[in-house]
Amino acid sequence: LVRLMKSSNVSMLFETDDKRQKTVASKFRRRLKKLLEDVSRTETRYVRCVKPNSEASSSIFDAPSVCAQLRCAGVVAAVEMTRSGYPNRSSHGAFLARYGRLTS
Repeated sequence: LVRLMKSSNVSMLFETDDKRQKTVASKFRRRLKKLLEDVSRTETRYVRCVKPNSEASSSIFDAPSVCAQLRCAGVVAAVEMTRSGYPNRSSHGAFLARYGRLTS
């Protein structure tokens, strides 16, 4: 039976391009690597959606709900930090230019 399967066209149905089994883990690693490459080529931006009310009405603005959403998303903390004089985004070059002397 094994000899028959090796000589017949049935074996072609189970072959892969590189003659290796592609496991779920190898597919995951390959996709993760591609994702990390894509992320490293981009500049990170975040889009936060805030619902103005729970009724989905354009004429209602629920301020306590909006504030709670902004607080939970970390926006309020980021604004407070920036106002305190601690920038939450600076390039590596700018940081090194400013604080590089401390390392020597």
